[in-house]
Amino acid sequence: MTTPDQGVEFGWQKGHWDAQLAASNGTAGGAATSNGKQSSAQLIWVDARWRLGTAANYNNAALAGRKSAWGLFGGLKTGPIAWLGEADLVDDRSLPAAA
Repeated sequence: MTTPDQGVEFGWQKGHWDAQLAASNGTAGGAATSNGKQSSAQLIWVDARWRLGTAANYNNAALAGRKSAWGLFGGLKTGPIAWLGEADLVDDRSLPAAA
């Protein structure tokens, strides 16, 4: 990872379920601020032949602008080949409005 961040991550696994929650300062290695923390979450159903999951990320950076992303992903194993797919929706409020 080229821009490490400071934070905490918790994971949980039970049966086919796998989940992670993370919170960090959201400054990509820069100085921490009292606001604008980053939150991430992921939930996956994992089976021997397939998996399906969802992920979300929100970074409320006061000076750089808000960024959020949501994803849906899956995989299927057919013999020696693993098929992977992902669809994402990103809302980046840090970019200037188009003229």
